[in-house]
Amino acid sequence: MYQTLAQQGIAPAEEQYQPDTSLEEYQQERRREAFDNTLWGAALVLLHILLVVFDVIHVSDLFRSLLFIIGVASVGHGTWELLQSKSLTAEDLERHDEAKRFAKSIENTKLTYSKAILACLILVAIIQFLTGDKESIQAAGLVKSAVWKGEVWRLFTCATLHVNFMHIWMNSLALIGFGRLIEAVSSRAYLPIVFLVSAFSGSVFSLLLLPNTTSVGASGGLMGLVGFLAVLGYRQKENLPPGFFKSIVINICFIGALGLVGFAIIDNAAHLGGLLAGAGCGAVLINKRAEANPSEASRFTVGLGSVSLALIAAISLLSIVTLMSQ
Repeated sequence: MYQTLAQQGIAPAEEQYQPDTSLEEYQQERRREAFDNTLWGAALVLLHILLVVFDVIHVSDLFRSLLFIIGVASVGHGTWELLQSKSLTAEDLERHDEAKRFAKSIENTKLTYSKAILACLILVAIIQFLTGDKESIQAAGLVKSAVWKGEVWRLFTCATLHVNFMHIWMNSLALIGFGRLIEAVSSRAYLPIVFLVSAFSGSVFSLLLLPNTTSVGASGGLMGLVGFLAVLGYRQKENLPPGFFKSIVINICFIGALGLVGFAIIDNAAHLGGLLAGAGCGAVLINKRAEANPSEASRFTVGLGSVSLALIAAISLLSIVTLMSQ
């Protein structure tokens, strides 16, 4: 169930605020974290540069390496955080402490639908491991030419497949993180609806905007969760921590920057399609009235959520059967 900040044990703005740490300690903590992120990101970038220098890989391979892309993003994000840490104020500290209390308040959220969707993705990943990643992608991935020839089901099955272990691992972390937020502050029925619609939208955008590539991954559905949370954060800003909406926007910007650096391996079209579809779902499902409780969904919506989860399971089963029969 959704709760207001007061119900969650988070002190409202009008009560006396007692910081968990001093401003100086907070600044030092932020600088230390930013420096660590910058350092290990720079180490990843330097490692790849050395591989290029010693002709182990080519320059063109840099932007096809997920670790290099993560390294560049970490350097950029860490540098930005270092610059920001110099101008932190008591108000920033208050928002930080409130965000920590909010995060703690949702730690024990029952991740019913998040874990169900994750289980589907992991089962498909196991079959992929047994049948071979490249073979499975050709069998059920978003092979654009095959879609145009009539294999429309690939628009759905591609969202259950992944390129490698790191791909499924990162998407799993994102699903649990964003899924927890949705299940904690809104009706959990929204989660499978948004994921399914956004995954399909991401596939369609990829099909139309990147017709000569083959794509797999749940990123379209995950970006839909982000878009949904952005609308939720904006419309329910009075009932959520002050930095909630801002943090979602920062996530969107970070993912966008990551997509620009990793354009060679990241399907930005699918990300865009998923994000827009998720935001559209939020616009339809989340009431504009601030006093409305987003955890209260109609019977139709709850039923639609169950149907959507069943469809995700069915699509995953279709992927498994397709992979095993190749």
